[in-house]
Amino acid sequence: MNIKIVPKEVLKYTFRIVVFFAIMHTIAFFMNAFFPGAIARKMSSAFNLDYEQNLPALFSFLQFWVVAIVLGLIAYWEFRAKSKSFRYWSTLSIIFIYLGIDELLEIHEILVRLMSKYGHFTGVLHYSWIIPVGILVAIVGLFFLRFVLQLPIRTRNGFILSGLVFVASAIGGDVISGYLWSIYGDFPNILTAIENVMEEGFEMLSIAYFLYSLLNYYHDFINEPVNLTVSKYRNLDDSHEEFDSANNFEKILLEKQSYRTGTFD
Repeated sequence: MNIKIVPKEVLKYTFRIVVFFAIMHTIAFFMNAFFPGAIARKMSSAFNLDYEQNLPALFSFLQFWVVAIVLGLIAYWEFRAKSKSFRYWSTLSIIFIYLGIDELLEIHEILVRLMSKYGHFTGVLHYSWIIPVGILVAIVGLFFLRFVLQLPIRTRNGFILSGLVFVASAIGGDVISGYLWSIYGDFPNILTAIENVMEEGFEMLSIAYFLYSLLNYYHDFINEPVNLTVSKYRNLDDSHEEFDSANNFEKILLEKQSYRTGTFD
């Protein structure tokens, strides 16, 4: 059975879900502020964007793993096509599997406890996990830089935009959140509520746009229309002459679309 996916529709419905969560988070905040009680606590427990293991966190987890699956499919096809770029796609897939697990289990919070052994961090560095993770993000970015720059222009721009927004939301958001915590502590306030919506909302939207870029890449270079179960080249052994080498593979891509691709040593 064919499963046809329209990238724009995926992006549109994801945007609606993110807006829904933002609205529910805001309602829960005002209920706790003006009508505290059991219902307000349940609303916060279910929809607070800053909490883990609730509906927004589950949605983010699913986002990460759907992206990981699509990356894995692309990596598999690139491997079958004898393209050396498969190692980058497969590495990205593994990274997103980890990010999904971290979204539910808050593994990065372990870094906060480890960093506390080296000093007391306050203000913008209150969430001290951003220090080692920021360094790691820079290293990972350098590793993928050549790969990203040699992607087709539409895919490349989508990767860069979604990556910058995600890093700015995740790390930059916790910088702002740490500053607000140093002023207000755990006391609920409208600035913290806005920051939570902006941080978590833009994280979700950046992953949605990354998925949109991946699905467009799949559509442009692997299958028309997007089909996650049946490949256009069902038996690559029968088409081995077309995919005899990475160079032939790139030639086919260039013929199919007027995008620029590169080779990966």
